[in-house]
Amino acid sequence: MTDERSFREFAYNDILSIWLALKGVRKIVFITWTILIGTRVCPGFVQALRFTPRLRGASWRRFYVAQQGKFEAFRDLIFG
Repeated sequence: MTDERSFREFAYNDILSIWLALKGVRKIVFITWTILIGTRVCPGFVQALRFTPRLRGASWRRFYVAQQGKFEAFRDLIFG
């Protein structure tokens, strides 16, 4: 991962785009899913664990930066 700022912004925008399509309890399920599991591109805990054998520490760095972007998005969405 060469540009952490861009990756963090990608994770932020990813959350915003999905959040707007969700209603009610699905938002809570989404928050839980994205933090615990995530995707191959924006990993949650499980994905970071899955890619650790291949990416080693870079897997956890991606997890950390993705979580920063996600938390910034949730903060802005929930607290305005």
